[in-house]
Amino acid sequence: MMNWLSLLILLLPSCCWGQLTDAEKQEGLQFTNHLRRNVVPRAGDMNGVLWDDNLAQLAQSAADKCIFQHNYDGPYAGLGENVYKGARRNLSEIFMFMFLERENFNFKTSSCNINSGSKYSMFTTCGHYLQLVSANVMRMGCGLKQCPDGNNLVFCEYNKGVMNPPYEAGEPGTKCRHLMASYSQNGLCYYKGIGEPAPISGQLDCKITCLNYGNRTDDGIQCKCTCPLGFYGMRCELKTGATPNVPNDCTAQLVQCKNGGTPTMNGDVCKCVCLANYRGDTCEENIAQADNSVFWYFGETMLYSSYYPVDPQIWTKKYVQKTLQYYLTTELNKYCKANYAACCPNGGSATSSNDIVATETCCSRTITRKMRWTDRSRLECTTACRTLRRAPAEDLQLPT
Repeated sequence: MMNWLSLLILLLPSCCWGQLTDAEKQEGLQFTNHLRRNVVPRAGDMNGVLWDDNLAQLAQSAADKCIFQHNYDGPYAGLGENVYKGARRNLSEIFMFMFLERENFNFKTSSCNINSGSKYSMFTTCGHYLQLVSANVMRMGCGLKQCPDGNNLVFCEYNKGVMNPPYEAGEPGTKCRHLMASYSQNGLCYYKGIGEPAPISGQLDCKITCLNYGNRTDDGIQCKCTCPLGFYGMRCELKTGATPNVPNDCTAQLVQCKNGGTPTMNGDVCKCVCLANYRGDTCEENIAQADNSVFWYFGETMLYSSYYPVDPQIWTKKYVQKTLQYYLTTELNKYCKANYAACCPNGGSATSSNDIVATETCCSRTITRKMRWTDRSRLECTTACRTLRRAPAEDLQLPT
């Protein structure tokens, strides 16, 4: 687990004193679940996270020492951990920057591209991202201490460490299985103990899909799969020593293809055979569209080739907006200078001197709206906006 983890320093203006308040803890928890709910590709087995006072006490004890290093032994053994040192204390803002390490993580290969092919060189690990979105995590707790050097030291402890791959892609709530969490709400999985109250308020749904011809049952006490001979597990995904009495086919493996793809057995594994203009595990990607367009992702919506599922209230805080402006506009400039025809489909002459610039009006909308390049090489939203010089790169500093 710890091979993935490193220490993150964000040197930003100071603002506050003292330990985390209950409101700050709640905001950090809600934003953690927001990020977990909005991973791309979507997660079918992502547990919802609950606050744990015992983990928070461990985190606070670590922070109180003002030692900027990970804890591996004693009560911390077997736990996951993220550590932050800097001037900010807002957990949502800290988690957001950790989550941006996702841009260097290749989900298909489960690899972190920090040496070659890295999109954002200021990130030197994917470990913080992986800890935030590992599906098996069910509880977390954080603590904060302002240390003698003036920096805030934040520790967050998690009941489980990093999984890689961090989750199983699929329709949210349909692959719940970690730590007996079989019910779901708003795309996240929760465990409901027999005779125990629900862990969160609101309706819990039974949406899990059963593999290998298993049957889903929900008696209001348990959401589970009844498995045929030869299989067991939350979704009948595991084999026993007995000879199965059901066939191993695409129905047993619940393979569903999009855009006209055909489920086809390839040895013991069912895969989608896609039509000529589509690719991906489920034929979800339009090749012509993907190769000739500029996209932005926000949650489940593709808007550009990167995405930042950030609460608009957090995004519009001045320092967050300025911090990201430089890096986002830089990456867009790189792409559009190399792919002028894709960025400017209406033609016009490319001008190397007029790079993309961002505006406070435009920048806040690029998270939720499509952007387009004009033939004048200016980044614009679907509505007009004034130009503003990009923010300086020194707004965000990370160790090399």
